[in-house]
Amino acid sequence: MVGEVALALTLSILNLPISVLILPFFSIPILFTYVIVQQEKRAQEIEKTAPDFLRQLSSMLQVGLSFENAMEDMSQYGEGPLYDELS
Repeated sequence: MVGEVALALTLSILNLPISVLILPFFSIPILFTYVIVQQEKRAQEIEKTAPDFLRQLSSMLQVGLSFENAMEDMSQYGEGPLYDELS
């Protein structure tokens, strides 16, 4: 509310139309929608790569690496959002 009042005073001082006050009502929902869509894309990519990640982790553990070493190796050499989260 305080921001809207400050914006209204600034607009009146600069002789800009009051319709500029409507801009935050459009830009904020668009920003939130963009963020949510990006989060969903990232979640889908993680879900898509999870089986390969788990298969690779299982193979490394079967070879005899410790869990910590296997995770470290995977974070260094893997690609994708799941591997990014590891590093």
